[in-house]
Amino acid sequence: MFYTIYETTNNVNGKKYIGKHETPDPDDDYIGSGILLQNAIVKYGRENFSKKVLFVFDTRQEMNEKEIELVNIDVVKSDEYYNIALGGQGGNLVLKEGHPKREETLKKIKKTQSENSEFYREKAKCSTQKDR
Repeated sequence: MFYTIYETTNNVNGKKYIGKHETPDPDDDYIGSGILLQNAIVKYGRENFSKKVLFVFDTRQEMNEKEIELVNIDVVKSDEYYNIALGGQGGNLVLKEGHPKREETLKKIKKTQSENSEFYREKAKCSTQKDR
């Protein structure tokens, strides 16, 4: 097993996502599962994203330590990244009731959804028209 830290880039707008991944093949086609990243993949198409493996480790602990180092508060607050949680926390943990970053994270998600709302309305409209 390989323990990787990767960076996925939206080739349309340059926005990035830093993540970790356990895999038997560091060059697999996994590009991330963050909620904002997944929304962007729906909007822009998977073909408009590229992944670069930054680090490969022998242990999960080394991988986790590097993610904590790289995905810091500057990355989470930046509009240049899709990351919504500090390294080592995971977005799902941040969304749980009582987490100190929950409200800030929900605002970031809502902002992205709002910015993309016209796109999703058009996509739904096209989908509905195709079904007729």
